[in-house]
Amino acid sequence: MKIFSSKKFGLTTLLPLLLLTSSISADEVDEVVVSGYFIPDEKRDTTEINVVLDSTAIERTGDDNIAVALTRLTGLSLVRGKYVYVRGLGERYSAATLNGGVLPSPEPLKRVVPLDLFPTEAIESAIVQKTYSADMNGEFGGGMIAIKTKAVPSERIASLSLSTGYNTNHREDGLLYDGGGDDDWGYDDGIRDYPASVASAIAAGTKIDRSNFEPYQLANMAREFENSKLWVIQKGNVPANGSFNVTYGNQLDWDLGNDLSSGFLLTAGVKSSWQTQEGLRQTGDLQANSDGTVSVIKAEDKTFMSTSNDATTYGMGVFGVESDSAEVKLTSLYIHKGTKEARSITGYDPSDAADVREDYTEFFERTLRNNQLSFDKIFQNEITLNGRVSFGTASRNAPYERSVFYEDSDNDGIFLYDVNTGRNQTQFSSVDDDVFNIGLDLTLPVETDTADLIFKIGLDQKVNDREAEVRSYRFLAAGGPLPDDLLGKRVDYIFADQNLDPNRLYVIENTGSSSPAGYEGELETDAYYASVEALISDQFRISAGARYEDGTQEINTYDLFTGKDNSIDKTIDEDYILPSLTFTYLPENYENLQIRFGYSETIARPTFRELSPTLFVDVDTDRVIAGSLYLENSEIENFDLRLEYYFGQNQFLTLGAFYKEIDKPIEESVTEIGDLVITSYQNVPLAEISGFEFEFERIFDGFESSWLASKELLVKVNYTFTNSEIVIGEGDTFVNLVGVTELASSLLANGRDDRLQGQSDNILNFQIGFNDFIANSQGTLIFNYVDDRVRARGIDVLPDIIEEVPTTLDFVYSRNFDVDDLENTLKLSLEIRNILDESYEATVADNIFYDQYDLGRSFSLGLKYQF
Repeated sequence: MKIFSSKKFGLTTLLPLLLLTSSISADEVDEVVVSGYFIPDEKRDTTEINVVLDSTAIERTGDDNIAVALTRLTGLSLVRGKYVYVRGLGERYSAATLNGGVLPSPEPLKRVVPLDLFPTEAIESAIVQKTYSADMNGEFGGGMIAIKTKAVPSERIASLSLSTGYNTNHREDGLLYDGGGDDDWGYDDGIRDYPASVASAIAAGTKIDRSNFEPYQLANMAREFENSKLWVIQKGNVPANGSFNVTYGNQLDWDLGNDLSSGFLLTAGVKSSWQTQEGLRQTGDLQANSDGTVSVIKAEDKTFMSTSNDATTYGMGVFGVESDSAEVKLTSLYIHKGTKEARSITGYDPSDAADVREDYTEFFERTLRNNQLSFDKIFQNEITLNGRVSFGTASRNAPYERSVFYEDSDNDGIFLYDVNTGRNQTQFSSVDDDVFNIGLDLTLPVETDTADLIFKIGLDQKVNDREAEVRSYRFLAAGGPLPDDLLGKRVDYIFADQNLDPNRLYVIENTGSSSPAGYEGELETDAYYASVEALISDQFRISAGARYEDGTQEINTYDLFTGKDNSIDKTIDEDYILPSLTFTYLPENYENLQIRFGYSETIARPTFRELSPTLFVDVDTDRVIAGSLYLENSEIENFDLRLEYYFGQNQFLTLGAFYKEIDKPIEESVTEIGDLVITSYQNVPLAEISGFEFEFERIFDGFESSWLASKELLVKVNYTFTNSEIVIGEGDTFVNLVGVTELASSLLANGRDDRLQGQSDNILNFQIGFNDFIANSQGTLIFNYVDDRVRARGIDVLPDIIEEVPTTLDFVYSRNFDVDDLENTLKLSLEIRNILDESYEATVADNIFYDQYDLGRSFSLGLKYQF
């Protein structure tokens, strides 16, 4: 008997064939020939256009969090070190899931989760899907980032790893302050808790001011605030960076019967990284020239220095039970990141007509907890049932954000405490974000005479609740003037107990002085979808579906002292039918070539923060943010076309083009209201985005040179060009944050950039690396370029703030050493980051440095022991 086929086989075709042949006895077989050429690739097997980041690629680049690791992929860029932009579009158009579940966010100004929280040690892979499919959340713009955590291992694994690092900006004169005893671990030990009397007033709903308390009571309350440990900035030696991780997993020797097996995986670690920045902060103003033109000149001209420490603690546990046809898995993830920063800004301030100094001490705790139970069941008729239930909670606590201002009014180089009202502040803010998500998917394969079909139906329900508040206090010299000799003292001497007296200084609360200080929001979505995937022939495959999604979003802003009311400030209640279609063509004579076309309709919702008029200070930009109650959902049409050619496993060439049209996109604007500069949001009429992408990955081996004979060379390059434009027609209008209708043309007046905020025209990544199989080592040179982009809209009639993203060149090297008769392995790694020593710049009109600082070069050495 002879079995022969020259058809291209997939894995699902080959496995039954191999099982069949293995069941035939040797006497029955004359000859067995199995021929075929199949190149497996995760991108290739899916029906949608996507890019994949797997654990091998993560290990090669050595990135310590998934946010940085994702920037190695086509069209992805990183903003503020934590927000991933897909195809250059802002974070509102990029969403992330963890094992298919929706994530909460601890960020006060965003609903998207900051991906710098996720250590790569816990991540197995990430898929960035760039074409929409009906089984996904309807909020889809640039793409969906699907993060998958590590799974239960099939055999015992155990490892210990540690690293230490140094940045050339680490110096002996970094800015530090004492803080609490657990700051180095990223946790507050209670030193930053509300003072007892303040906590009592909060519990009673009483504002701490002169209408509710006597001056002597206010002075007594002031003495309860922590003084020097949370206010005095000193210069000192900045510690080195470091990290530690332990991972252990194994199958469990439990007799569960029915061919069931169980196992677990535990991974935990800590990381500490320090960064010192020193640079310029300037603002601009307009000056009329004699020839009738207008120039942008420097107004504020200041230098700044800051030192920050990020301390991350994380742990993940996975427990699973599985059989040949079913699996149940419980995944629990805990991540805590504490950021401690001291910052000092010095220079000329035109509003004071003098040199000033502003000192800040800050501490932020971000915590993410996520628990998910998932199950998969394959029935005998190949029907598959998948389900998941997840609950996540995220919080951000920022106690004792402190600032104090000094002024050199005599221009003699001596800074004296500025006793003006508001020149010191102690602020407490918090955000709590909860997400409950349940999903169910049923897959039914059907074979017909003309096509193979896969039907899929499912449901997805999500409830997202958020609550945030801000409380602020200041020490007011209302009892009488401070002695002149006290104004030049250290800050803790100025606010020492003996000066907290009814006749000198006492504390008052200025919470909610400009706007209500609390808000709560809820977003509830109920979605149902149906889709079909049809293999019409060996050359044609189509995937089509539709999603019905009903979403109700509410925001309620309230006064912290009058309590929450039952009236809702804003409700957006919309339902949509969102279609998706992807068509794949596989040319008959080019078995490793395929062409895809995709069309879909999706939406983008405003975040809670963008809807709430509560004022909030963005610590990344020091800007005051106020939401607008007049925002609406955006609607998006998406078109994609991509050609893919595969050289081998994980080796390919892709060329793609895309076009998007966004109806009523949400954009940022900046206005001056009195002495207050406020950043807000509004729907602009229309935006159009178009671009193309290129990807190439190839492994080269078989070199004749003796030095290269044992090596393979890896080359990766990807490039994305994106063009976005805010389209405003004659007579188009928008509604501003106070509900007034204005001409939309004013948004682009005075030569403003018409790109969407955060969008870069060009993104380029390049990697060249080698694997040495004799030395058991590998090295990679990594280049990343991101074009300039609009960081923030300009104030009033000033030009926009344009940021120049540093171009980075990194080198990562690792080598494995066998120990204990090859049973255990020791891995040594070396990383050099920012070899080009690029700096960050954000400018106004090319001549004003809104923000500029050096990043420094980083060096780190790591050890990993697997046993």
